[in-house]
Amino acid sequence: MSADTVANGPVMRCPSCRARFRPPPGCTVDERVHCPHCGAKVRLDLEVLIGSVVDGWQVEKRLGKGSMGTVFRVRGHHQGAETLAAMKVLNPRSARDKELRSRFEREIHLCQNLSHPGLVACLAVGEHQQLPYLVMELVEGIPLDRVVDRSGAMDPRKATALIAQVAEVLAYLQRHSIVHRDVKPENIMVDRSHRAKLIDMGFAKDRSSADAEVQQLTLEGTALGSPAYMAPEQVRDSATATEATDCYGLGATYYHLVTGCLPYDGSNAIQVMQTILREAPPSPRQIRPQLPVGVAAAVTWMMARDPLQRPASMEDLLPHLQRLRRDPHAAGGIPSGGICRTWYWWLAALAVVVLVALAIMYLR
Repeated sequence: MSADTVANGPVMRCPSCRARFRPPPGCTVDERVHCPHCGAKVRLDLEVLIGSVVDGWQVEKRLGKGSMGTVFRVRGHHQGAETLAAMKVLNPRSARDKELRSRFEREIHLCQNLSHPGLVACLAVGEHQQLPYLVMELVEGIPLDRVVDRSGAMDPRKATALIAQVAEVLAYLQRHSIVHRDVKPENIMVDRSHRAKLIDMGFAKDRSSADAEVQQLTLEGTALGSPAYMAPEQVRDSATATEATDCYGLGATYYHLVTGCLPYDGSNAIQVMQTILREAPPSPRQIRPQLPVGVAAAVTWMMARDPLQRPASMEDLLPHLQRLRRDPHAAGGIPSGGICRTWYWWLAALAVVVLVALAIMYLR
């Protein structure tokens, strides 16, 4: 069943006869009503909320709809001022599912307790008709995947500036022991001033939490919708994701921005994930030969197949990104072939040990 937004509330479309009708006043989500045209029973979805007031928030229109719920544009008052905001409401099926409800409640908890200019601010939380909701700052912008779809590969400096902004957000999350686990262009909103915001904390994991149930929540469903940005270890077991996994997702996003292509492609999600486990993506300069060597090196480093060969942290990565913003060709300090500096130190130490051992054997 679908709905059109009108001034006085939603006009629903009957799935049987396709005729439009307005639900009777006072109807609730998940309620069954009869289509006035064909008599078929129609189950009302979340869009019946359009035109209503939810705890002081006037529901104006639908902004988006996913498998777990719907996001509406709402108008209300926050801190004494009239405010346009986004309200995310869990749908009845998801609200009845223990794991999906836990995910949403975790997202609410994180949104309430985290504060950064690159994250969406929480304005209010509550429950309406036994369905939890989250009212958030309304981000006036478009997701990065749509930017690339419209304009193709980005200018390397512009892409690097956006990636650096998201890296700062991820560095903040890392300081709070949070792993996002779903870094991808679709979850990065960009406004007209080219400011980036990382959205959708629904799959984030608090590594400091001792709650075993929280730690075992998976990316099932959403992960299958965007496998091209998943790290190899995440494909094997999303519950084991670490900060290095977010680094890979950001690197895959960087790859997409500067080449205009997905790092991995295939006819279906399973095929893409099998390829991720089997091989590295084509070199960024293989896709876009004129790409500055420094940018290509950073992408390769961030997308190293071995998590230990990626930047040790976002704090370690940020100085390189800031340098690339000034000079996209500056590859100095960025490991070639995706081998990070930590490993160079280990190799150097191993070489010293071997030389000492050989010297002792020679003296004997």
